[in-house]
Amino acid sequence: MITSQHQAVVRTIDILKEIALYKGVHILDSESVIEDVANNFNYDEAVRKEIVRLITKVIQEGNQEHALKALDAMCHLVPDDNGDRTIMNFLENKDRVCLWSLPAVFVGVGFSSSRQVGMLVHERLHLETTITTLMTEIIAIDGILCDESNGPGKYYKECTEDLFRDQHIKMVRTNIEQNIFKLFVRSYIQSVKEDNLFGKSIHEVTQKEVTHIVSRLTGSIYDVTEGQCSCKESIKTGIPCQHMVTVARASSSEYLPMFAARWKKVPNNPTTSSSKTK
Repeated sequence: MITSQHQAVVRTIDILKEIALYKGVHILDSESVIEDVANNFNYDEAVRKEIVRLITKVIQEGNQEHALKALDAMCHLVPDDNGDRTIMNFLENKDRVCLWSLPAVFVGVGFSSSRQVGMLVHERLHLETTITTLMTEIIAIDGILCDESNGPGKYYKECTEDLFRDQHIKMVRTNIEQNIFKLFVRSYIQSVKEDNLFGKSIHEVTQKEVTHIVSRLTGSIYDVTEGQCSCKESIKTGIPCQHMVTVARASSSEYLPMFAARWKKVPNNPTTSSSKTK
């Protein structure tokens, strides 16, 4: 569930979770959080833009090390009491807004749908309405959002696989929508720049092979087992993390099977469609 960060809303959902009436994940709308953080600073436009860029990275980054590095840069950018208070208030909600701190369940990659839903509700519903009309409009809004989500989408056309000299990328580029593909490319670049293989071992309990990845930047070690990583990023996003990409690169394996089915769409092919019609 994605909501605004209004205290009454947050507290209500906390109560529902305490009495086990709601068992899902509660995520705060990232756009409203970013806007709230930025509005707490009275700096010139250039500094404000940098604050927005950094806080966006802290929220959207699945890798904790990268997120904390951006947070540290932000702390240096606003070295005053107001900055400290704002950042501390933001961190109090990190488990509700920061991808790297969210529970290890699938949450996707966009945390701002509440504003879109709010606009649709505002357009379709009056201040006073009947229960029948309310339920009808909720079903209609759900249909609109599902149609948008399940549409053919847009696909990246430039042959990125030639740039990286890795033809396995082509399967991702032609089967994964471009916004998700760009996130994969970011993980791929991070894999190339930051990761090293650190050997393999057999898990004592499961007897499964574990591949160890070490970060050249921090020395942190991550374990990849059967397409899952100890960083948990891929569980939350459905997109392979940089450590999984490192393992696949080393073994020359395909990347596409590591994506959640949610992101695998068949590109809209006019030629195929017309031939089927005939």
